[in-house]
Amino acid sequence: AEGHFGLNVFGGQVSYQNVNVSNLSSADLTVTSFTNKVLGKALYTAKSENGEPVTITDDDKATDWTLIPTGDEYGSYSIRTEGGRALDLDTGQNKIQLYNYLGYNNQRWILTKNENGTVTITSVHNGRALEISEEGSLTLNDWNPDLERQQWTLSSEIR
Repeated sequence: AEGHFGLNVFGGQVSYQNVNVSNLSSADLTVTSFTNKVLGKALYTAKSENGEPVTITDDDKATDWTLIPTGDEYGSYSIRTEGGRALDLDTGQNKIQLYNYLGYNNQRWILTKNENGTVTITSVHNGRALEISEEGSLTLNDWNPDLERQQWTLSSEIR
């Protein structure tokens, strides 16, 4: 898109003026669910609110996620709920949650295609992969391309 605009700042308030946008095109985004290849469990969140934990559930209750390219050098995505909240690594508590997208590496994810048709989802922040632990919870662990607990099937092809 192209455009020109002006900002007025007065009394702590900002307003736009003379907004003129042209050459718009619709984004071609992928909406998909992620299901673990072996366990048949899917990424899930009950609500689209900041701090809401991302867990796993049966694949018939999977959350639909929208993949939004971040445009960075890694080819990463922001993975978001229908409500717009991003898959977020809370680096202080080392947990996966939802949060408003702020553009930091803890909210950017690389989807690496595996030879068997699955993908591995790794964090740009630390290079660790989303995994269903042996105890059955969602966690991040060192990336291992042969570990099936880190292999996810998408319900839609990435565009």
